[in-house]
Amino acid sequence: MKRTTGSGSSIRDERPSEVVRRAYLAANRGRFADANRWVTPVMLTSLAASRTHFVRAVRDIRKQLRQVADAKTRRQMQELLTQARWLADRHLCWKSTTRNRSIAKLTVTREVRRGNQAKVYLTLRLKNGKSAQESEHLVWTKGRWLIG
Repeated sequence: MKRTTGSGSSIRDERPSEVVRRAYLAANRGRFADANRWVTPVMLTSLAASRTHFVRAVRDIRKQLRQVADAKTRRQMQELLTQARWLADRHLCWKSTTRNRSIAKLTVTREVRRGNQAKVYLTLRLKNGKSAQESEHLVWTKGRWLIG
């Protein structure tokens, strides 16, 4: 049984550029779980592991700060850790990719396929009027294209 997308096309029929478009637009709407459906499990696992390591490192540093004798240095380090808190956001990559959900228009400019890999080039028009060039690598995994 083929699973279908919202447009009625089957997941198997999705072009790499359509996968990227769907993922970016879902993330831009804040639908990160939907966007993650278009990302390889290996990449999602790697991002989750990085986040976990970062959170543990911050926790360990906070514990060690108690031993810092100089109050000014201790406050500066605590402030630095507070400012870096955004790095622990599980949706950081999507928020960064979508420029904090500010894509007004997404245009695919090129798609290159080589065997089970593809690269999609796109232009993002942002709500502030600026444009940004992006590219995404995709792999053919379990009968469909995924970002990764």
